[in-house]
Amino acid sequence: MNSLEEKRKYLKSYSMITYELDINKEEIIELIKEIRGIKAMVYTDMPKNNKKTDLSDRMIELENRRKILLDEKARLIKEKWTIIKSIDSIQNPLEKAFLRDVYINNISIPDIVEKRRYSASQINRYLKKAVTNYKIPKDDIE
Repeated sequence: MNSLEEKRKYLKSYSMITYELDINKEEIIELIKEIRGIKAMVYTDMPKNNKKTDLSDRMIELENRRKILLDEKARLIKEKWTIIKSIDSIQNPLEKAFLRDVYINNISIPDIVEKRRYSASQINRYLKKAVTNYKIPKDDIE
């Protein structure tokens, strides 16, 4: 059985995954810009210092990096969906709503108080109960 802290840490990993996905997306965009820049270069028949070979090697490096980034993106999206599905599988709709609000939507407790019209102590009680009842998916248990 997982401790309360392990469960909270696992649920909080959702926001870190989202952050990693944003960084990954930025890297992919920069990589695509660089690839397009290299492809747009005009080659002449005039001999030069093996620039074309250097550019070909660089293109291969960039394509390999792009593949790695896309694989990483797929892995992160899978992790993200695993967390979402595990929260959605909770039977109690109130517990599910509070877990989604706090861990998926990153809504603060004061904002949840305003949104749901519950007191902060009620929300904290439901949230603690929800985390206690939450089960980390077996695939993600270390």
